[in-house]
Amino acid sequence: MPPEALPPVVGMRVRLRKPHACGADVFRVGALGADIRLFCEKCGTKVFIERPRFRARVKEVLDPAPAGQPEDVS
Repeated sequence: MPPEALPPVVGMRVRLRKPHACGADVFRVGALGADIRLFCEKCGTKVFIERPRFRARVKEVLDPAPAGQPEDVS
């Protein structure tokens, strides 16, 4: 299943195509809404990104959903 086909889930770890200013390209999904809140794994900075842009920029899903959470929460 391609990464853009998976719905975003709080706690999901993703690798984006474009790195953050600190050089990291791995982010954790922190909140869902009209925009998706991401946290940089290296420096912890919050980044807000629109859902269509998020789907386009996801390169790889590292951890689809944390243990104990359903995968269809979006």
